[in-house]
Amino acid sequence: MMETGLVVMEWKVVADASGPLEAAIIAGRLEVEGIPVWVRREPAGAAIGLTYGPLGRTEILVPADRYGQALELLSTSSDDSPEDIDSESDGVP
Repeated sequence: MMETGLVVMEWKVVADASGPLEAAIIAGRLEVEGIPVWVRREPAGAAIGLTYGPLGRTEILVPADRYGQALELLSTSSDDSPEDIDSESDGVP
């Protein structure tokens, strides 16, 4: 048997997004923290442009060894949440 040197990595679904835009936002947040991300869409839905329902399903996956870190990151509120921005404004709408 020939050794190829390939490493098999286990991936786990950390979030389901309602479409490609939401998936890109979630993936970007994880990538900024150095967590590798794989965004997987339902192939049939992607082919015909569906972004909702079962065929519009978009999954965000991370390596199994980073799953806990990714869940923790996604469960905490962002530093740029609307509440924080509103409270820092100087009264200008």
